[in-house]
Amino acid sequence: MPEPPRDLRTRVVEPIRAVQLVAGIFVVGIVVIGDTLADTAIRGAAEPSIAVVGDLLRLTPSANEGIAFGLLSDVGPAVVILLTGLALAVALASVRRVRGFLFRAAIWLLLGGGLANLIERVAHGRVLDYVDLGLGNARWPTFNVADVAVSLAVVAATAGIAVERLRRTVGGASGTGRP
Repeated sequence: MPEPPRDLRTRVVEPIRAVQLVAGIFVVGIVVIGDTLADTAIRGAAEPSIAVVGDLLRLTPSANEGIAFGLLSDVGPAVVILLTGLALAVALASVRRVRGFLFRAAIWLLLGGGLANLIERVAHGRVLDYVDLGLGNARWPTFNVADVAVSLAVVAATAGIAVERLRRTVGGASGTGRP
């Protein structure tokens, strides 16, 4: 796509990018603060498990020394911290190159969730998971607020891919869409 004229970039495009940057930093901040507050509340809870919605939704603290679903829990915190930092660096480097609201939302959510888990892992050597969903013995692995943000990032990126494919399909059929 050709660059817009300099005057248009200065007056319209650059302020929009600034607003998007501020909004993205806000999303990261909300995820990190939300995760930190929730983790602090759960750590301070007297009960080992709190039923929120009967057996369906409980708050059950569980230490996670690995990544998603406890993967890599046997490699030690230094390796997990290094891998998380690397993933965050790649995501951060992608922010300026990514186009489209859903893809940018995915990056900011990923950065928020990843940073929240990284901060907790550095501070405590592990991540505290506590959201416990399921019925009886059929339970999903426990997770936390940061994990929800990362999962929403996957949903946003998947939706972004679907939207782009739809644009290409519709554009290819009518000749009016973007390549």
